[in-house]
Amino acid sequence: VLDTIKTLLDFSKKNFDKIKLKLVPEKCVERVSLDEFDVVSDENAYDYVYEVSHLANMHNWTQNTSGKQVRSFVRSFPNYVVKHNSVKEVKKQDYLDIFNKWAQNKNIKESVILNEYIALNRIFKEGLEDLRVVSLYSEDILVGFTVYEVISKDYAISHFAKTDKTYHKSISDIINWEEAKILNALDVKYFNWEQDLGILGLRKSKQKYNPCRMLKKHIISL
Repeated sequence: VLDTIKTLLDFSKKNFDKIKLKLVPEKCVERVSLDEFDVVSDENAYDYVYEVSHLANMHNWTQNTSGKQVRSFVRSFPNYVVKHNSVKEVKKQDYLDIFNKWAQNKNIKESVILNEYIALNRIFKEGLEDLRVVSLYSEDILVGFTVYEVISKDYAISHFAKTDKTYHKSISDIINWEEAKILNALDVKYFNWEQDLGILGLRKSKQKYNPCRMLKKHIISL
């Protein structure tokens, strides 16, 4: 591990004039000599990890507004439809359109140049079988979607989650709940929702679902 860190730092300094490594997992940091390196915990890069069974039981939550929102949505829109497909089976443009609606609602300009948009476009282009899409429809209109990947027997990771909240403010709760029910049926135990990037609104929305742990990451420099 130490040799790898030194090699990467040398490479980064030579090619990018940077002498820091980011997103280093805690497991690697355990092997780092503090005499040789500075190690700083990067809270903005912590991954949120949830128990799938907890999220799948969202409709029964009584001490959290998400439970109330799910129950209200189900009563108001009992005929909503959830579809579960591989990325190869869906129409790419429909999902890029939802991304653009999400960006407009957030007042994010020129969404097509965002790194996230580029990444979403790429995964549909590549059509990787391991990536699955959960789509939420109301009256045959796509109003939200998530993209996830099962990475081991017990773990899945969420790559994208985008909704059109102009349709209903509870769309995110519903799509997260439905996705968790699918994973629960697959006997997946833990769900990683990745980091909040230090964005306060995103942090608040992830914290409200009560993660069971945070996957810590660090910055290493000489």
